[in-house]
Amino acid sequence: NTGGTIRIRDTASPARTLNIDTNEIQASFGATASPILLNPYGGLIAIGGTAGTSTGSNLSIKGLVTACTLGSGAGATNCTSDIRMKQNVNTIQNPLEKVLGLKGVTFEWKSEPGIERIGFIAQDVEKIFPQAVETDPESGMKSLAHPVLIAPVVEAIKEIMAKIDDLFEKITKIFDEIETLKAENTELKSKLLNLEDRIKALEEKETNAATTP
Repeated sequence: NTGGTIRIRDTASPARTLNIDTNEIQASFGATASPILLNPYGGLIAIGGTAGTSTGSNLSIKGLVTACTLGSGAGATNCTSDIRMKQNVNTIQNPLEKVLGLKGVTFEWKSEPGIERIGFIAQDVEKIFPQAVETDPESGMKSLAHPVLIAPVVEAIKEIMAKIDDLFEKITKIFDEIETLKAENTELKSKLLNLEDRIKALEEKETNAATTP
């Protein structure tokens, strides 16, 4: 224990060290940071809760309001979404317009040059969906909660389907009107032919009357 920090290290050279401070844990191999493996041979891990409370979950994280489990089922991530914990529930307004305002980009992390990724820019998304972006109060760095964008996408698809249904109804109505016009046209043609036949018959009758002595 050195100044409020618990330090665990072996006798190897370079030494492997684990520092546990009041609000952070850091592992190192000599002077280089190294990964921390938790239960590398299996077993459940819980943060802020009790391991094993969610059947099949490998990692359970419980916050002040919601809880998430990772690795449950077929590798799924499940987070609290119960209506009993929510209030002021409203349908997302103008979802299609907002989703169309999003810009998907390709990019490279500055720490991983040469490796192309795809995604969004937090600052761009924040202009449309500020609820999906959080800003670290100390560093000012922005993070994006990608899963919450599923909600507006679903509503945008529903809006598109409503527009498609409306267009389909209008097109069906137009086709019905065309069929009605075709039927009326056929009827008019029949009447016109009948009228032509009657006129021709009258003309022949007048011609015969004129030539008869």
